[in-house]
Amino acid sequence: MQSPLLHKFQIGDKRFVIDPTTCFCFECDHISWDVLEYYPREPINRIYHLLEQKHPRKELEEVVGELEWLRVTKAILITPKDEDLLKEAAETPDLQRIAVVTAAGSVPLASRVASAGTMLLAGSGKNTELQLILVNTPDSTECTEEVMTSLKALKQAARFMGKNLSLAVRVALQQAQKTNDTVQYSVETTLREDADSTAAVREVLALAQIKFGKVADALQRLSCAARSVLVACPRSERFEGLLKTLYEAGFREVHLDIPALYAQVADLTPEAVSESLRENVAWYGQHLLQGHPFRVEPFVTLFGAVHQGRPIRRMDDAGCRELAVDADGTVYPSLHFLQQQTVSSLRGTKQSVNPSTDFLQQQTVSSLRGTKQSVNP
Repeated sequence: MQSPLLHKFQIGDKRFVIDPTTCFCFECDHISWDVLEYYPREPINRIYHLLEQKHPRKELEEVVGELEWLRVTKAILITPKDEDLLKEAAETPDLQRIAVVTAAGSVPLASRVASAGTMLLAGSGKNTELQLILVNTPDSTECTEEVMTSLKALKQAARFMGKNLSLAVRVALQQAQKTNDTVQYSVETTLREDADSTAAVREVLALAQIKFGKVADALQRLSCAARSVLVACPRSERFEGLLKTLYEAGFREVHLDIPALYAQVADLTPEAVSESLRENVAWYGQHLLQGHPFRVEPFVTLFGAVHQGRPIRRMDDAGCRELAVDADGTVYPSLHFLQQQTVSSLRGTKQSVNPSTDFLQQQTVSSLRGTKQSVNP
């Protein structure tokens, strides 16, 4: 059976249809629901014949007429041009973020930061807003003045290129009692332009010593922060009510790290994860409609894509717009891939201008050499 060109779904007793290509979504009645079981694959007269025992011909014609109008106005069922699809598939991704793990390793932290920043600038392409993230771990080395000197040199180089390079610090938080160890939390704080110093980094790292219930208030008092985001990574496929809990705890900017959930937890049931996401996004939508300020990614980005009719082909930036560097200078697609899929290395090898391009080119449905090929892999 062919996959549908229009996706039908229900929420409670309401029926909806969305075009995955244009993001156009609309609520429909029971007649439209039945028509869309066959439209647009079946000829219109055949649709009338198949449904003539269920609905009056005139009402079927009205529904088909409305769908045809949506099609003519290019709200639904747009056929992408081959050249546009080829351009999108062949387009070289531009780096935007690189994370550097600050644990002690074979490559000094200052050298790691300098090399990672150089890689970021070289692969940034058209991106003008770049970010280097220092990821704190329990065995992290101290962020010295030498590290900050490297960062300042990178920022100056970025300005010469017409770009802005910001510094962020990510630190893991103490476990929250309310979530019963089912959610892992960290805070990612982007430092103010005039506050990128060792003292500012230490101020952010001090959040690790604060009980979770007091973190939201502590974020409000951070003098060095331009922006602070709570990163929540569920450790279970069931996390209903999570956003409500975080809002009541005082957080106003949250990022749900769903790719990390799939990377860290084996044997997940996608249907259960989807149900948890659906419950959270339903609460979040109602919360926004009531006028309460609360920014939650990836929902904000998805809402914007649907509103603007611009589908997002890929939500995960791993190996595309994002890279990560471990303590020994090995480069990975993202923090989720540490010790798994390597991309490059900062040590003793010729570096690619944009290693993320090399990584994406290696990811194929099946190997073209040395393996038995499936007719439809």
